[in-house]
Amino acid sequence: MSRVALVYKFGGLYSDMDVIALRPLVGATNFIALEYDESGNLNHAIHRMRRHHPMLLRVMKHVAANYNGKAWAANGPTAMSDVARLLGCDLKPVGLDRLVNATHNRTSQPIQPCNATNPCSNQTEECDWVALRSNAFMAVHYDVAYKLFLGPEKNETSPPIQTLYPDSLGLHFFNYMTRDKEVQSGSHMHRLASEFCPVVVKKHPLLT
Repeated sequence: MSRVALVYKFGGLYSDMDVIALRPLVGATNFIALEYDESGNLNHAIHRMRRHHPMLLRVMKHVAANYNGKAWAANGPTAMSDVARLLGCDLKPVGLDRLVNATHNRTSQPIQPCNATNPCSNQTEECDWVALRSNAFMAVHYDVAYKLFLGPEKNETSPPIQTLYPDSLGLHFFNYMTRDKEVQSGSHMHRLASEFCPVVVKKHPLLT
């Protein structure tokens, strides 16, 4: 929950360390990245919020009241998704073309019943953010993220690096799922890291 607390206190962008930045994120509005567009499940591996955004405060209160130390992601993506649904926030995917200045106290749309203490009609400020389309950071599903580390097959032609993930701001490679994978020569991970993380590659060679 420290990531949520830090963004709440100072404002700005949070990104997990297993995300490779592909394009600059300039002038972006408040957003939380979607993991699945269809389900509306959020992934708080990448989110940007203004300082003291009430959505983040609600997430922290929710986790404090419902902490689950056994289930993976229960206190992260699941908690953030649950709070968004409880508040009735709009979880329709927003593309990169609408990322700048896309929120202006977006209207609360109840998905679950609200109660007397937290009426939906008073929740517009909590919902002043957009659900960013999953391909902005989650273009590769975690089930197949291991393929990012595999080198090309014999006689396989690799597309130019500039054409990989054209609709993405970054690529989340799900270290929890891929931490035991070796980076193979010519793999997407090798090529992306060489292009976008040259200092890291130079100081800590990915290939032995």
